[in-house]
Amino acid sequence: MYSVPRFYPTFDIMRIKTIPFPALNAESCMEFSTEHDKIAVNELGECFDFDTDVCTMSGSDAVCQGDNIKWQRRPITCAQSLAISRSVFLPSICYKTMRIVTCKGQAYLRQLGKFFIYSPYADDIISSCEDQSYNGKIVWGLNVIPSTECQLKTTDLAIPPPIHFSSNRERIENIFSPSLPEDMNLLFSKLDSIHGINLSK
Repeated sequence: MYSVPRFYPTFDIMRIKTIPFPALNAESCMEFSTEHDKIAVNELGECFDFDTDVCTMSGSDAVCQGDNIKWQRRPITCAQSLAISRSVFLPSICYKTMRIVTCKGQAYLRQLGKFFIYSPYADDIISSCEDQSYNGKIVWGLNVIPSTECQLKTTDLAIPPPIHFSSNRERIENIFSPSLPEDMNLLFSKLDSIHGINLSK
């Protein structure tokens, strides 16, 4: 049995997922530092890193031990800033924690009915359904593929079709423009420096 004070606000648990993006050469990528991928956020913009070691799940709800969480009145990490942000602009703390890495391979995320795929090289993509398949191409950099009920396969990835469920609490905001991949890839190709990061090291 749990005793929850009435004045405690309800927090939504948000999962943060990012993909790399191109650096100045094809062998390097930029990544955001997101130490915790689950962030609890309330309507006041307060947040904490969600941890199942101190939060007990009951169905789709969680009750967290208040003494064992670090409840922030404002975000202090990139992941927390992304969780509470409603802006199309990247929070400034994320620029400070970006890092340049060697490209390990392709990565993807599914958002807003689309697949966002980062690839460090041009590649083929196959859409496989039960009775038919289609072949296509992806370019080096960021690619946006319309959602499909089929499985997608590239050299590195096997992306399953979406699982459909309904939720009356789902809140997804469309912040992407249709020309995002071309705009982002063009921007990355023209950068000489990214907020003070020395790409030669």
